[in-house]
Amino acid sequence: MKMKARISIELAVAALALLTGCVAQKTQPQASDLLGTWKTGTVKTEWGPAVHEVTFLSASDIEFKMTLVETQESHVSKAKYRLSGKQLISEALNKGQPVSVWLEDSQLVIQAPSEPPQRFTRK
Repeated sequence: MKMKARISIELAVAALALLTGCVAQKTQPQASDLLGTWKTGTVKTEWGPAVHEVTFLSASDIEFKMTLVETQESHVSKAKYRLSGKQLISEALNKGQPVSVWLEDSQLVIQAPSEPPQRFTRK
């Protein structure tokens, strides 16, 4: 019986170690981590399916582009931005209201309050 208990404990420890390694690590980005262009897959918007693209041109300049899938019409907004802890603030996103921002599994994640997170990959 002791052998079974020991094997069960060892299996539990091994499973826990494996799961811990698989858990996504959220990190707070620095401006230098964000530089470049990031793109979503197709997401639902109030105007229909769209693809979002955000380009961090510098440590203070951002460009946000939303392209409607059906018409291929793009709407572009450029502005200054700043990072404040885990929040990004820019007139180009969420009408200037802070959004949460983090890096997770090589993706940039941006989440407006009461909205699902948007996942961006480097373009």
